[in-house]
Amino acid sequence: MNPENISRLRTGAVIYGLLLIIFAMHQLLIALHIHIPFADAYLDDLLVFPILLPAIGWMRKKQGWSDRVTLPTIHIILSVVIYSLWFEVIAPNVFHWGTSDPWDVVAYTMGAIAVWAWGRETQSI
Repeated sequence: MNPENISRLRTGAVIYGLLLIIFAMHQLLIALHIHIPFADAYLDDLLVFPILLPAIGWMRKKQGWSDRVTLPTIHIILSVVIYSLWFEVIAPNVFHWGTSDPWDVVAYTMGAIAVWAWGRETQSI
């Protein structure tokens, strides 16, 4: 592996770690009843795919299902569609928990686009 690829992997690991820390800190603030309205409304939705999809890609590679950590574009798109349908359409209407918010779908999509863009950038690793 060449030094440029190692640098990309390290950068990706640092970014992933920072995302986990941001998520954990936000959850801690919620537990302490410290509220930041915009973060409470959209931060978790924005971070869900940048945290979840690389973990799924890593597990797929470790299980031998793929030779890459990056997920195919269609998997990223389907993840957003299924997640959006479940959490913004089905669950609020069938189980009456949560609320349907189209801005959540925008946040899911933005996070997924970030994962897709980073995956394209690191495709050669």
